[in-house]
Amino acid sequence: MSHEIICDKLKSTNINPYIINLIISFLDNWKQRVVVDNAVTAFVVISRGVPQGTVLGPTLFSLTVNDIAAVSPMDNLLVKYADDITISVPVRQSTNTAAAEVKNMKKWAYINEMSLNFTKTWEMCMHGKTTNNPLQIYQQ
Repeated sequence: MSHEIICDKLKSTNINPYIINLIISFLDNWKQRVVVDNAVTAFVVISRGVPQGTVLGPTLFSLTVNDIAAVSPMDNLLVKYADDITISVPVRQSTNTAAAEVKNMKKWAYINEMSLNFTKTWEMCMHGKTTNNPLQIYQQ
């Protein structure tokens, strides 16, 4: 997550400006280093990501993904976790919006300078018994 994008999204909320400025100043010029045994690296300025293991990280991630919307919210379920996103799309003979949902998520990720981890992506297709009315199994 780009700090610039996070800060822009923070500024668009109705959160107290003092809190917004505190978070922005925390992220601005944020430096990290690695220490292993007696080996210490130099500090490096970090312009992406949020601190892990604190309340701030999941909160900023949630704020960042808050503007993702399902293409077809009446049919598809979009669930946003503190560090993950799930889209559930029913597979029907009459309509299938799965491709549109994937395209929408890719577009959002591109605009927000984030990459999608397709190695963590799972797909599960399930179907029930067929009937004369293909929508009948979904009307229960």
